[in-house]
Amino acid sequence: MSNSAWDEKIVIKGSGIAEGTYEVTLKDIIREEKVVQFREGLRSNSKGIVGKEYASLDDSQKAIVDAVGDEFWPLGPNDKEARKKTAFVTHYRFVFTEPKSGSDLKFGAVFPIDLYDAAGNRMGGGKAFTDFITRATGVPVNPGDEFALKDFSKPGDEYVLDVVTKNNFKEIDPKSITKKELAKPIVKGVNALSDRAKQLLEFLKANYQGRPKRDILDLYGSGQFGSYQETTAAWQEIMKNVTYTKDGKTLDFSEA
Repeated sequence: MSNSAWDEKIVIKGSGIAEGTYEVTLKDIIREEKVVQFREGLRSNSKGIVGKEYASLDDSQKAIVDAVGDEFWPLGPNDKEARKKTAFVTHYRFVFTEPKSGSDLKFGAVFPIDLYDAAGNRMGGGKAFTDFITRATGVPVNPGDEFALKDFSKPGDEYVLDVVTKNNFKEIDPKSITKKELAKPIVKGVNALSDRAKQLLEFLKANYQGRPKRDILDLYGSGQFGSYQETTAAWQEIMKNVTYTKDGKTLDFSEA
């Protein structure tokens, strides 16, 4: 039976780590073999199959994957023949820990090292990984070089990376990962705010300290700090870069 919901109490669940730039430590590097990639032939059966190692699937799931066969990308203007879609990938998954929260970025950052078609024939791979090593560590890697992963990184090494949203999911931008000593300084706090956000922050510190977070809504359409959209954008800057609450309910700018 339906009811009016105006007075219903709602508890907002956490959405995981927010977008932004983070200083992290390397926890582990995991090699995942022959990971199943999405293809149209798996669309109706992708759950529990795509993104899993082929060896970890049960017999019925393997039969579904085996039945798909090769699929091809549409011909581009400069293509002489259709290119096969990748069916399986062997990759390294880098797992990082965010020290302030103690949380692992479990989705990790993935770097393919081998690409395979449906028949298991190697199609290439590895350039993204060697490019990462050169960019992130400053160690040039050339064709024919031999090395162990521990030669350039170890557990506890500090990195800087960006968390972004892609297809409605949070993920690490692999191209952003850099060892901390090679990364540009992270600009946080008041120095990272635009002039409009700085003006809003000063107003909030003087007039909204100790008030419920929802009182911010009063400012959105006030015109004091620009349009509705400009004011909300300024508030989002503040939330991203400075401490604005300690208990999650009350505005507290004492550390801003």
